[in-house]
Amino acid sequence: MAGPGPGSATGADADVLAALIAGAARRRVLVAAAALVAAGLDLTAKAVAEARLPYAGVDLGVIQLQLAHNSGVAFSVGAALPAAVVIAVTAAITVAIAVYAWRAHPPPVAFS
Repeated sequence: MAGPGPGSATGADADVLAALIAGAARRRVLVAAAALVAAGLDLTAKAVAEARLPYAGVDLGVIQLQLAHNSGVAFSVGAALPAAVVIAVTAAITVAIAVYAWRAHPPPVAFS
């Protein structure tokens, strides 16, 4: 009986490959879940601040909390641009980072 030919994976190789793929998929799911949790916490904090902080601020002794609105992105960059432009640029940057991250750490492929 002949063994596996060149380029074919044995049962052990297939098990290792399956474990690598499962690990990569699990890491991607964990990163996506962490991102969703962070976004949810951010939106919750913003909603609580809108509802609970008066515009005069709250003095806590050591620090004072005051509600402020940023009309742009970080440090008011893009404040004069229409919201659609800011959203489109943000989406493009997010997609570019996601594509880079996906390509920088591709899932394992079958042994050759």
